[in-house]
Amino acid sequence: MLGARRKPLQDAPAPAANPMAAMLLLRLHALNGARSMRPRRRRRWRRLPAWWNTSACTRATYTLALQRLLTPAVQVCVIGDDAAAGELERRR
Repeated sequence: MLGARRKPLQDAPAPAANPMAAMLLLRLHALNGARSMRPRRRRRWRRLPAWWNTSACTRATYTLALQRLLTPAVQVCVIGDDAAAGELERRR
């Protein structure tokens, strides 16, 4: 019998692997624009686990990944070397 590592679906106490992977791929997509990094189908997100509506404390990573999918990334570029540009850079 082969052993296999258990991959929990919910956060407890560490973030679940699947939504963390989705968040990282979405971040890479936002940084470099590579379409291969964006999850291919939103259909996967529609098939969320049955416990989605019942256990709020165990789905935080799924919620963050879904928010990253639905909210477009914003990039800000500060150009200049005056005091105002320095202040903006310090506030990131």
